Parts: sequence; C-alpha cells; structure tokens
Amino acid sequence: MAERDRVPWPAEDEYRVGCTLEHAGYYLTWMSLMFGPVERMTAFASRLYPDKGTGQPPDSVANDFSTACLEFRSGVVARITCGFVAPQDRSLLDIGDRGVLTVTDSWASQGPVYLRSPSGDAPGRLGRLLHRIRRYLPGRIFLGRKLPIPRFGGKLPAYPSQMDFARGPAAQAEAIRKGVPAPLPARFVLHITEIALAMQNAGGGAVIQLRSRF
Repeated sequence: MAERDRVPWPAEDEYRVGCTLEHAGYYLTWMSLMFGPVERMTAFASRLYPDKGTGQPPDSVANDFSTACLEFRSGVVARITCGFVAPQDRSLLDIGDRGVLTVTDSWASQGPVYLRSPSGDAPGRLGRLLHRIRRYLPGRIFLGRKLPIPRFGGKLPAYPSQMDFARGPAAQAEAIRKGVPAPLPARFVLHITEIALAMQNAGGGAVIQLRSRF
C-alpha cells in the first residue's frame, strides 16, 4: 500500500467510544453463541489515564478499563476484561469438565483452536505413564492437540488483525436476499449491545440483571 493511500488511525474516535464498545463484542458474541444469553453480570469500569495525548478533554474520553463476570442462563460462568493498560492478549479460554479449548488470537480468522485433554485421556503407553506419575505432580497434566477448522478461500487483509470484517454483513445480506433467518438476529445483537454498554458504564462496580433475551 502506498503511503498516500494510508488512512490515519482515528485515535480520538477510539478513545471517545472506548475499548469496551470497540472490542468486547467479538468475545461476547463467541461466548453467547456457545453458552446462550447472560442472566446477570457483575461489572467494574475505570478511566485509568484520562490524557491520551490527543488534546481531548478528560470528560470526553471513555473508560479505558472494564471487566465483568457473566452468569449465563445455562449455568456457565465467564470473565471478560478489556483495557488499554495491559499487554495485548486476544485469547479465549474455555475450561470444561473434560478439557480446555484455547484460541490464541480471536482476531485471526484462520487461527488454530487447541483442545487440551487431561492426562487420563491420553492414548496407550503415554496415558498409562502419565497416570502413574501424576500423583507426584501438582495439578493435572494436559495434552494439547490442534483441532481442524474450515479453511477460508478469500483474501485476508494485510494489517495485523487477520479478520475479514465484511463476512458478517455479507452473511446478513445473503440471508435477507434469500428470505431466510439472519445468522445473528436482532434480539441477539441487542443482547450483546446491552452487555457491552453495561460493562462500559459500570463505574465503581455494579450488579446488573440483563433485560434482553434471544
């Protein structure tokens, strides 16, 4: 890309909107698709450094840190944290009864998904060996393997976020064109928006009963 074609990062807009509304939706969508709607949440938000170097008045800059514990109607409990003041971490960790699913970078459309199973599920001689030595070690030993994911035939952007941002709108448009239900219906999108807004505006801490459902 030529220098003249580059578009400057809209820092003032990003800071005015805040990292929660900018980024939490990716992970909230994944979690809600897997676990269903959130029943209740406990959230906290703060503005850790008002001066972002853009000259904006402090009261026009959104909270730059938020965290929430989510209680899903299905019984699952999850935690999500958004913040500028932290090392970059776009991973997703799903701890279940029979193993752990991990996505290292949720912004990489073709990023690998790993399944780590307890050592007792290991095959053959390795499993028997781990079972014998496990009693001498703290915790449990986990074995990891990469799960297959569908390949994407399109072209991903060159910038660091290897995500096709147009795939969602394209899927919605295709559903409208065919007259079939949208992949993410309006009630689902409303629910994700309610969670993100509650995180953003939680201030010094709040317990929120979610009103929307899908």
